[in-house]
Amino acid sequence: MQVQDRNFPPPDSPKTHKSQSRAKPFSIHSKNLDFSTWASENLYKILTILLLIATVAALFFLRNYSTGGGDATALLCLQSAQSHSVHPKLPKVIWNSIDRIVDKTTPYSSFRSEKWIVVSVSDYPSDVLRKMAKLKGWQVLAIGNSKTPKDWNLKGAIYLSLDVQAQLGFRVTDYLPYDSYIRKTVGYLFAIQHGAQKIYDVDDRGEVIDNDIGKHFDIELIGESARQEVILQYSHENPNRTVVNPYIHFGQRTVWPRGLPLENVGEIEHEEFYTEVFGGKQFIQQGISNGLPDVDSVFYFTRKASLDSFDIIFDDRAPKVALPQGTMVPVNSFNTIFHSSAFWGLMLPVSVSTMASDILRGYWAQRILWEIGGYVVVYPPTVHRHDKIEGYPFSDEKDLHVNVGRLINFLVEWRSNEKHRLFEKILELSHVMAEEGFWTEKDVLFTAAWLQDLLAVGYQQPRLMSLELDRPRAAIGHGDRKEFVPQKLPSVHLGVEEIGTVNYEIADLIRWRKNFGNVVLVMFCGGPVERTALEWRLLYGRIFKTVIMLSEGKNDDLVVEEGRLDYIYKFLPKYFERYTSAEGFLFLKDDTVLNYWNLLHANKSKLWITNKVSKSWMSISTAGNDWFAKQAENVNKVVSTMPAHFQVNYKENVKNQQENENLIMCNSEVFYIPRHLAPDFTDLVNLVGELDIHHKIAIPMFFLAMDSPQNFDGVFDKMKYKQKLQSNSTSFYSADVPAVHPWNVSSEQDFIKLLRLMAAEKPPMACSSGTCQSGCYRNEYSGGEDDQKQHKASENGVEPNFASPRGGDLSVRSICVKCKVTEAMVSTHPAVAGGGGGDGGRYCADCFRSNLFGKFRFAVTSNAMILPSDNVLVAFSGGSSSRVALQFVHEMQQKAQKNYDASREKTLPVFQVGVVYIDETAIYPIPSTDYDRSLDKMRLIVSSLAPPAKHFLVIPIESICTPDFSAGTGRDRLTSLIAAVDDVTGKEDLVEHLRMQCLQKAAFENGYTKIIMGTCTSRIACRVLEATVKGQGFSLAADIQYVDARWKVPVMLPLRDCLSEELNMLCTLDSLKIIDAFKQPHSGINGLISSFVKLLKEENPSRESTIVRTAGKLTPFCFNRTPETNDQNTQSASKRRQKKYNLKPYSESLIRESFCVVCKSPLKEAKSSSLNSFGNQEKSAKIHSDACSSCQFQILPKDTSSLEYFLSLLPESIAANLTKDNRDSHELLRDQIQDCLLSDSDDET
Repeated sequence: MQVQDRNFPPPDSPKTHKSQSRAKPFSIHSKNLDFSTWASENLYKILTILLLIATVAALFFLRNYSTGGGDATALLCLQSAQSHSVHPKLPKVIWNSIDRIVDKTTPYSSFRSEKWIVVSVSDYPSDVLRKMAKLKGWQVLAIGNSKTPKDWNLKGAIYLSLDVQAQLGFRVTDYLPYDSYIRKTVGYLFAIQHGAQKIYDVDDRGEVIDNDIGKHFDIELIGESARQEVILQYSHENPNRTVVNPYIHFGQRTVWPRGLPLENVGEIEHEEFYTEVFGGKQFIQQGISNGLPDVDSVFYFTRKASLDSFDIIFDDRAPKVALPQGTMVPVNSFNTIFHSSAFWGLMLPVSVSTMASDILRGYWAQRILWEIGGYVVVYPPTVHRHDKIEGYPFSDEKDLHVNVGRLINFLVEWRSNEKHRLFEKILELSHVMAEEGFWTEKDVLFTAAWLQDLLAVGYQQPRLMSLELDRPRAAIGHGDRKEFVPQKLPSVHLGVEEIGTVNYEIADLIRWRKNFGNVVLVMFCGGPVERTALEWRLLYGRIFKTVIMLSEGKNDDLVVEEGRLDYIYKFLPKYFERYTSAEGFLFLKDDTVLNYWNLLHANKSKLWITNKVSKSWMSISTAGNDWFAKQAENVNKVVSTMPAHFQVNYKENVKNQQENENLIMCNSEVFYIPRHLAPDFTDLVNLVGELDIHHKIAIPMFFLAMDSPQNFDGVFDKMKYKQKLQSNSTSFYSADVPAVHPWNVSSEQDFIKLLRLMAAEKPPMACSSGTCQSGCYRNEYSGGEDDQKQHKASENGVEPNFASPRGGDLSVRSICVKCKVTEAMVSTHPAVAGGGGGDGGRYCADCFRSNLFGKFRFAVTSNAMILPSDNVLVAFSGGSSSRVALQFVHEMQQKAQKNYDASREKTLPVFQVGVVYIDETAIYPIPSTDYDRSLDKMRLIVSSLAPPAKHFLVIPIESICTPDFSAGTGRDRLTSLIAAVDDVTGKEDLVEHLRMQCLQKAAFENGYTKIIMGTCTSRIACRVLEATVKGQGFSLAADIQYVDARWKVPVMLPLRDCLSEELNMLCTLDSLKIIDAFKQPHSGINGLISSFVKLLKEENPSRESTIVRTAGKLTPFCFNRTPETNDQNTQSASKRRQKKYNLKPYSESLIRESFCVVCKSPLKEAKSSSLNSFGNQEKSAKIHSDACSSCQFQILPKDTSSLEYFLSLLPESIAANLTKDNRDSHELLRDQIQDCLLSDSDDET
């Protein structure tokens, strides 16, 4: 994602035409020095020597200060500030002597307008911008940069190129980069110069909803057109809360805006109550954006697949909400209205990273806004921003994640030094922020230039008002409390709607933050810190109290402190002293990945270390190794000086763990020290003193001295540990263990890969089962006060009212775990929910349906199953699975049709849908009356799913035995074919293979491009075990994927992630009719497996999903993805799956695979090793070599005569494989390995 045009490598500067009337912001007066001739000639030498002496003295001071236990936090802040500007100068501006700047160079010198839209442009006008130019009453002002086409033009818009900007005579142009959206600063001044009273700060992809900026925004604050109303306001009851996440208020609890401090990301509870404020002073109005909201890079890269686009929706009926003094909110430059009283706050800083400029501006402006009695209001969605799927590096947000939390606290505490004019306060704050290191001296000078330009274009400073923060605030009475319960709208997680297990992310985050929110993470970064330190802080920052980054080299800009890994234990005591209220301290090396969700049940009052991981904790012999011998000698010296309790513990524990002359060593990549043992650790570090003991020796010595290994918490016992980096890191990673070692992150790309692995593999944590023994936890919101309030707000079936009073008791009920408003089906539909359905009973009916449809939609979209140009054939058997698949496909088609009808261009076609039923009564006969009645029901079901109309095919299975789909001549042949198979399981398997052949024939001959089947998780679980029992382990992965393209017409399984009980429940809830008459029983191996899985499910309902998830770890075949077409969406989906599963290009795929001639299962290479006689074999011999083991033992007759008769009955689609398909592939393979084959005459050795 690229936000506007943020990167600016400076090109050659265009010629700047400066105004002759420009007043200089300040002047520099040189001094006359009376030195001797010698001193004058050698002045540079004297200065050089003095500078060197000062530098050495400063380094000596800092080194002794840091090792002497000084205030490291204050020192770090000082160093950070000094890295930017040691002594920033405060410009002296004569406010009353600033000349007026008049537009004399553009054709618009006489033009005036009160309402302006200012946008930065880097490309030709977008459709969004063209619509903006037509908004009634608003003037679009487009600001160009060095990337803007020279012939840029848009009717109805004013365009300022670089050359025009330079001729306007503004002071700020001297400081602006040439390739950046920050050049909008010129546009703000131009708009003010031409009569602006309202400026809409927006980017060129924010499409105004309903083409009405005033739908939600308060365009007029005074006069008859103003909305005279009170506004909901965040409560100021908690003085320690300085920033809020407004997305929660508008229905998105797990989305956070760019600029929100990482430590606040975990605060996702909605407001207990609000207050109110009179409208009229909302001088800065921040709008919410649907589609792609303003999110930071860590959210953008972890919540979706790389080629998917965001489409997040916020609650447009939630009331606007104001911020009281003392509380801030991120304010951006994408969707914000500034009224004239806040025009001074439009200045975009120039010395910070591009992704931080508008956010720092927003916080800076909010603080000054309090000085004039104004406030910020956040509004419901006003634009829809389109995600262009463009990435930007994490480093662009450096100034956000490193400094923003400290900046907010600083701004809230800052007070002006009795300045009498607003601009003096603004310049003073800018100067102090440079001293604190939030930006550099360049922005101080830029602020002075900006303020002078404002005055020069005729802007009048607003009047100052007393600060409410300095006055005692009235207590919030019961009548002043207003309640509003936000909705819980679907969010995204790796492209999945926040449904099902993903819904638990809210509860998970609360759980993690509650568990680790007071634990300090100390992380040593061995890789390049400029590429990884910020990323690690982003990953762990929202979970732990704080993340301290250490490295061999200090980096003030990234707040990375210096530390030596070999003696890392010596650096820990200062953090114990710095964070005295911390519950514990967790050390982690950056070559180890911490799966923090698996640490929830660890005892934080105990020590954690890898003492049970054999390759990490070991006993080393000191014999013959001088280094180990020296280390052992130093250990003995330390032990001899230990107090009694340490020494006794150590000797007793060592006696049980090592032999004579052995040394305990631990690689110590990860360990935890509880607060109550931190003083003991510090005492032991002091005992080491100046002795040279490596941390791999010291850490286990300390742990054994502090406590017995029997008392250690074994949380790391099951970590995944290897000594060397694995070649296939994707398969090496596991989310089911507490930590993974080793892991290499040396770039942002490596970090993004890791984030997606962690997000995709992380198991759900929440559980509502009262008998669950798997270590997961219950949803903490279930039945709690939060649910009761929300249910009470909507107990009458209406939406919660923000002004509704509180109070009253609510009996304990089962509330939906997703929306937390409506009762769950376990209460409202006990008969339905009690019948199974996995997690279904914990949802309300609406959320349950949304959950199930979300799984279906994700499978379809992420695998490119259905494209606009497709002609889809849905296999309908009459059961619940195929019925739900048909229903969901119809709903997708219906939505596509509505979008097509509503579009003007009508360039995107609507996919077509057909329905097919394979009539198997020739094999499983039923009474004709029942058959006719059931078939009429099926026709009625299909006809009801219109518009669009769907063609319904009824194909007798015996027609596969005839070339023209005629059933009459094929029935006897089919009956004889089935009778030729002796095994019961073989008969069932053969029918299934014939059914697929029949589907393929029907689809191919009727022009369908995809086949949709209703195969669900429950059926796939049975298929996994059946294939294992039948010896089809090699081909197992081929039959359990979302896509199977080995056939002429690819087969899709969009319900792969849905349980049969869930589908049955949906059919009951939505009254979806199913046809039981066509349901066929299983026997033989298949029947036994079905019964076995049913027993497993009764013992634990999640067993089916576990079976499928375990089998899903098998590597898919190359045909388990959508084939490449000319459709761009298909290519994107194929590339994603190819990358995820390391699939070979499709062009290399099918010809290199050998398939069973009967069931078309992939064959092992060993099955095709005898290649030299294939061409001369008879059919009866060839089918044994070209059939899988399951077909050989269960389907094919054993004696030759019966086999020949069986082959004569096979359908042409199968018989053709005996003479063509595999022979071609075998001959190709034989040609490739011809030189390696032995002839029959070769002697064996």
